[in-house]
Parts: sequence; structure tokens; C-alpha cells
Amino acid sequence: MANDPSVYLDATATVVAKVTWWRDAGPVDLNTASVWGEGSIVYLTLAGLTQLTAEAGDITIGASAQREARKVGNDGQPTIRVASAVYPLR
Repeated sequence: MANDPSVYLDATATVVAKVTWWRDAGPVDLNTASVWGEGSIVYLTLAGLTQLTAEAGDITIGASAQREARKVGNDGQPTIRVASAVYPLR
């Protein structure tokens, strides 16, 4: 785990966070459309959250997601939907 670039350790070698990211794509229909997505997330352990709040104080996390769809053909206008939320860490 110490050599895993997605795992973060503090000065005492305690795991405080892990980062995961993804990118994926694939066809929806054999002859037309495809889908793709990407994202990332940071997981904090309890030790990591304790250290972060001790340094930064109360923390608010914002999360958002966006999806865009286009009709098949060159004249299709995009339809974009966005979702978001804000959560205080407690």
C-alpha cells in the first residue's frame, strides 16, 4: 500500500486518503451512438478527516454531475441535465 500512488499516508504512515478515478466508454447501439463517462472521488479515513478538520475547520463538500445527450444526426441540439448538492461534513 505504501507504493500505491492513489493512497495517501501521513507522517506516521497512517492511511488518510485514497483517490479513485475512472474513464469508461462503449457503444449504445451497434450502428449509432456511444456513451462515455469519467470522474473521480477522494475517500478520507477517519484519521484523514480528523486531521483535515483540525487544519481547515468545518468543511462543506460540493458534488455535481452533468449529463449531455444529443439526438442522432448533425442537427441535434444537446440536452444537458445537471445535478448538484452541498453537504456539510460533521
